[in-house]
Amino acid sequence: MLIQVRDLMRESWALYKNNFALFAKIVIWLLIPSVILSLLPYFISSPIIFLAANFFLSLASWVLSVLITIAVILAMDAIIKKEPVNLKKIYSLSYSKTFWGIVISILVTLAVGFGTLLLVIPGIIFSVWFSFSLYTFVLENKKGTEALSSSHQLTKGKFWPILWRWIAPNLVYGILLLIVILIPIYILDFAFGQPGASFTETPPWWSALIANIIPVFVAPLFYAIGFILYNSVKKEKGAALPQ
Repeated sequence: MLIQVRDLMRESWALYKNNFALFAKIVIWLLIPSVILSLLPYFISSPIIFLAANFFLSLASWVLSVLITIAVILAMDAIIKKEPVNLKKIYSLSYSKTFWGIVISILVTLAVGFGTLLLVIPGIIFSVWFSFSLYTFVLENKKGTEALSSSHQLTKGKFWPILWRWIAPNLVYGILLLIVILIPIYILDFAFGQPGASFTETPPWWSALIANIIPVFVAPLFYAIGFILYNSVKKEKGAALPQ
């Protein structure tokens, strides 16, 4: 049976909490572009230079995020299999997989974006179909469209259950993340004698900084949802195959 939502949330939280220090070591590299992007508007006054710098930094940040996501998935796989987690080997393997990780991410984005342009419903359908594409690539070495096809095969006959299992945990954890972000922002607004300043058209520097830093360290929790759900779907599909 496909994992229940409550168990998916419990297991993803346990995986994240019990290995927070390890995941933090991996995702901490994302702080570099996140901090720079957060502070960029406060140091560059020229609109043209700002747009150019923002574009290239955002692109670099996205490429780095693909590499980091692959590394986190590999680390989670080693943890679940009770294998030693060697960060040097994980980084090396992640580097070798980054190119195809980028290609697959682009293919999924284009497919979902195209579906959304047609109508919202096709966009949702494609997002579920291809939601395991990166996991099938990292863990099964399925490349390019093969990763998307493999993800689609996994979701066949399970569209609504999988959609609900994506929405519910992400919604709950997303709301909690928003609260965790807002609390220090409110506190700093009052501490600097500017209550409500973070919610104006020109928010202070600490607002952008907090809003970008905290999600970096919480990201593995959301990756854990997909990882555990992927394994559950794979297990169920395997059990359904004739022996």
